[in-house]
Amino acid sequence: MAPGGGSKSKTTDPSSPFYLAGSDSPGLLLTIVMQRGEANYDNWAKLMKNALKAKNKLGFVTGSVKKPGEDDVEEWRAWEMCNSMLNGWIHNTIDAKLQPFIKCFDDVKDLWNDLEERYAVQNFPRQYQLKSSLANIKQHGDCVGDYYTKLRAVWDDLEDSKTRKSCDCGDKCAIAKAIEEEQEHDRVFQFLMGLDESTFGNLRSHILNTSPLPSVNKVYTIVTQEETHRSISRVQDERSQVVGYSAQIDSMKQSDTSMQQRMVPNKPQDRIPCPHCGRTNHDPSKCWNVHGFPPNKSAGRGRGRGGRSAGRYTHAHATFGMDASHPVAANSLPPDVSHSASSQVAAHSVLTPEIVNKLLTLVDQPQSHEKLSGKRIHSQWLIDSGASRHMTGTLALLADITPIPPLSVTLPNGSITYAAKQGVL
Repeated sequence: MAPGGGSKSKTTDPSSPFYLAGSDSPGLLLTIVMQRGEANYDNWAKLMKNALKAKNKLGFVTGSVKKPGEDDVEEWRAWEMCNSMLNGWIHNTIDAKLQPFIKCFDDVKDLWNDLEERYAVQNFPRQYQLKSSLANIKQHGDCVGDYYTKLRAVWDDLEDSKTRKSCDCGDKCAIAKAIEEEQEHDRVFQFLMGLDESTFGNLRSHILNTSPLPSVNKVYTIVTQEETHRSISRVQDERSQVVGYSAQIDSMKQSDTSMQQRMVPNKPQDRIPCPHCGRTNHDPSKCWNVHGFPPNKSAGRGRGRGGRSAGRYTHAHATFGMDASHPVAANSLPPDVSHSASSQVAAHSVLTPEIVNKLLTLVDQPQSHEKLSGKRIHSQWLIDSGASRHMTGTLALLADITPIPPLSVTLPNGSITYAAKQGVL
């Protein structure tokens, strides 16, 4: 064999620990988990060992690959190259805050041992720490998947920290199987204890009453299915509430539209005064002044077929029904017409000549203004015909005046005006 032929075969053979691929470089990052000290050393060391094993370089940190003597120059040089490469890989996964405190060793095994001595926690304290954190892990409204992931990470760390030796009886050992089954039951209990009582209380009782007790992975599948079912039901309930709310809004809009349609001013053809009573919004051939008023109806409040709708939505009508043979303008009465006169008018269904003469007599008599309670003397009155609101052309007579949308007002003489403001008399 040629000198150096053995070492050359080791560096070119992919199964040799001295083999380096063309993509290998000191800046290669073997794992994305950065070593941050005691907090995650166990997890980092486990991932690094796995990566080095994949590269066939684990023997350099465990000591199984010894440093060759200088008499074998080629093999010694190959070992130096791999050793420097591993030093770079390990330093690349150490957090920048710890880099100043990490000593640079010539041998990668010394670097590995130094990190283990500084950051690896001894078995018993480490187990106590893991079990304490395991007891404090609860769902607390989190997703079941996130909660289970936290438990699984602690279980794996606990398994790595144990020093229990494997049984020599093989896979058929009943004791080993019993220990594994008991350990699996403990994990099921821990998983169920941390679930939210309000959400999975009934499901927990159902699982515990199952015989034999399912594995923790099976229990996790059952719980996630229940979570998905609850999520779907909750979404359907929310959609039903939204649909109900939308239907309620549509009903309110229809109600508002109907009200607006009822409050629309009368059409021009409906505003033609009746030749019998002077009113609008009804058929003159069916006027009550011609055919008579129905029971419990009075001329002062009747509006033919129109009823009280006109006075209800114009906000300003102040007329009353009169016999066609005795037309008397409402605004012809002076402001001194007393309340008694208006009461008498309301008590009759039709203004007869006797009532008109009596009203004129009351007008001629001087009236006391005690009932005005200090208010200004009105210059003009409109007798109430039963309308819900009254009208005046003098803003000075009103208080608390506020603007309103213009509303059409039909006057007793048949003319039309508009009310733009309202106030308190």
